[in-house]
Amino acid sequence: MDVKINLVELAKHGATLGYTLKQIAEFHTLSYTGLKAALKSAGYTHPRGIALHKLRIETAYDCSLDDVIRNMVLDGLGTVETAKALGMDAKTLKTYCTSNGIELNKNKPIPKRYEKIIAATRSRQRDRADLVWVSSSSGEKLYASEVARELGVSYKTVIRYHEQGLTLEGMRDKDLIPKVEKPITISGVT
Repeated sequence: MDVKINLVELAKHGATLGYTLKQIAEFHTLSYTGLKAALKSAGYTHPRGIALHKLRIETAYDCSLDDVIRNMVLDGLGTVETAKALGMDAKTLKTYCTSNGIELNKNKPIPKRYEKIIAATRSRQRDRADLVWVSSSSGEKLYASEVARELGVSYKTVIRYHEQGLTLEGMRDKDLIPKVEKPITISGVT
């Protein structure tokens, strides 16, 4: 059975899917140089680079590449995320947008394991004795070491009162006697 293939139509269809001539030739087990020569003799020029991306995206989304990019920017996608969603290189996307006056979001993508990193950091903070939070009823939060410095008492005293359920206001109102003598200066006399 002899099948006749219209190479121009094959190349046009491949372009709408975003395939280069080399990819089309490999997929259909054709000679790349033979395919190029046949298309050249037929007067067909296969799109390359951004033109190939533009044709593929406009075929897939049924609207212009500029509109697709603007919608992705409005959705809050950054440059790298937009490029990845469009299946192109971020540098190519930046060049295209700069030449067409399209503003891209400059935000960096959130790392994939962001939530795990934050959870691990918070877990380590909970296990550290020096990172105990002392809260007030008004919502103010200070580390126990900061409260100890403010009140002039030892860190262990603050921890003991914190474990007893005393809030930050309660510790401030309590008449705490520092164990370490601090020199006091009044009118230049210490």
